[in-house]
Amino acid sequence: MYAKVLTNPWFQDSNDKAALITGIQDTLSSMGSGLKLIMPDNTMTLTDYVNSYTPATMNSNHWCGSTRIGTSSSNSVVDTNTKVWNTNNLFVVDAGIVPGQPMSNPHAMYMVVAEAAVAKILALAGGP
Repeated sequence: MYAKVLTNPWFQDSNDKAALITGIQDTLSSMGSGLKLIMPDNTMTLTDYVNSYTPATMNSNHWCGSTRIGTSSSNSVVDTNTKVWNTNNLFVVDAGIVPGQPMSNPHAMYMVVAEAAVAKILALAGGP
């Protein structure tokens, strides 16, 4: 069984692309000048990239595991308190800490992970 959205929710409003481009630009500018993008590369502008991205290829991806939780800095980004290794006060509380994709819609699991992370952060000596 495969569910199909009757009307794709992406880029339905005329301001959607502009808002997406502004959001990406704001995020990139807050990361500093040392960031090098893989896509779009230096031959394509961000606006051209977004304008060439067809909504027909968009779907409901559930990205996770990009900031994996673990017990060692050699194979994870955050410790079991969701604190980024070798930092004093930087925590990650999102789907990135989940090590791998579950077999179904992960929304409920992400909510539980977030609630558990908040409890762990607040329980640390001195608070967050």
